[in-house]
Amino acid sequence: MDFEGIYRKSGRTLLMKNLISIFSKGEDPDLSEDGEFSEITIITSVLKQYFRELPEAVIPPDTYSKLTELISNDDGEYLNIEEIKKCINTLEASHYSTLKYIVSHLIKVSQLSDVNLMTIKNLAVVFGPTLIGSNEICPEVDFSSTGIKVKIISVILENADTIFT
Repeated sequence: MDFEGIYRKSGRTLLMKNLISIFSKGEDPDLSEDGEFSEITIITSVLKQYFRELPEAVIPPDTYSKLTELISNDDGEYLNIEEIKKCINTLEASHYSTLKYIVSHLIKVSQLSDVNLMTIKNLAVVFGPTLIGSNEICPEVDFSSTGIKVKIISVILENADTIFT
């Protein structure tokens, strides 16, 4: 987790494809320091791609819409974290558990931001569009919603202790 740009830098494409192929076959790849996939950027790139390609996002469109309303209605002084928590609690169990786990991991990554340069904001920029699904068919419209997705993930990361208890 102390690798500079751990989630910002991309892994080598061929090795990423090989790793995905191994996972797709249900096999266990060698992720040891001496293994073929020892570069951290290969693993982090595959993880991001996995979340991007899920048939349904970790935070599905209906939850995204509710969170957007809660965060967009913020007057800048006070976010109702309890309402955000209630919204997150409506996720299906698999989505909730996955979100809780990845948020816990990202918080640990952010705690080493002096070395890896991955602050909560930087992690939210990477994972907002990756974890949050939308109903947008048009890529231009979906791209314009990136800012609110970043804000949502930032708020979740900053308030994880309250949201996931």
